Amino acid sequence: MPGRTPREAVKAYLEQLQKNISIVSQGVLRVSNYDMLEAVSVLTLLDPTPLSGRPDLYLSFTQQYKIVKVPENGPFRVTTLYYSYAIETQDAQEIVGYHWHPDGVSPVRFPHLHLGPAARVGMEDLRRKAHLPTGRFAFEEVVEFLVATFGVEPDRTLWQEIVDKTKSVFARHKTW
Repeated sequence: MPGRTPREAVKAYLEQLQKNISIVSQGVLRVSNYDMLEAVSVLTLLDPTPLSGRPDLYLSFTQQYKIVKVPENGPFRVTTLYYSYAIETQDAQEIVGYHWHPDGVSPVRFPHLHLGPAARVGMEDLRRKAHLPTGRFAFEEVVEFLVATFGVEPDRTLWQEIVDKTKSVFARHKTW
């Protein structure tokens, strides 16, 4: 999302993500930085938050990002450096986790999916150590997955339009 200032870029990015969070939960995203260029910053739900219509399921969300100067696009935009989105049980057992940590300590640098212990997958290799490749997985896709697979009740009547608009805006501005 481009912005004339770093703050405008972060606010525009945050607005799109918060709209998508509010489709599936009452969670509010917290931002660690609105102004420092090139600093690794964090966007997160402070605690896992219950999913709409599914009080037995919780959403965990964390992204690392930085604000970059790109004169041809704004001149500022936010770029994602890392993400972790998880669907968990009430007692914090992961069911499904979408992760991407290209610069972490793990040797797994590609975007991937984990099937956590609460997924109740019988094969231990899948449960404990599998990193199933996914390609980059945008949070809007998590929203669609939650509604389609887990029956989460969308809190907005035009939720699919919001998801589609976010996909379009992020694709147009190459915000990743």
